[in-house]
Amino acid sequence: SRAYASASFKLLPDNSEKELLLQDKNICRSLIERALRSRANMAVIPMQDLLALDSRARMNRPGTATGNWKWRMSGNVFTDELIKWMKNLTVETGR
Repeated sequence: SRAYASASFKLLPDNSEKELLLQDKNICRSLIERALRSRANMAVIPMQDLLALDSRARMNRPGTATGNWKWRMSGNVFTDELIKWMKNLTVETGR
């Protein structure tokens, strides 16, 4: 989720690139692009990040025995713009 991505990213060492990404309103997309452009053999993108959902879409709350794994994606959430962006990015990065 956007909240999780932002919080996780703040743990990285300070530098100008990090500051630019933190100011980015599309931080999820920025981090997804970084993952897909990486040298890693595989990049796993959680649907919550792809859709830039907030913490209400969190799948698992560590240390909590109940209420986990209940989030479900509702139908028809992919906009034409999101589909085009993801298609272009996967082609561009060879994923």
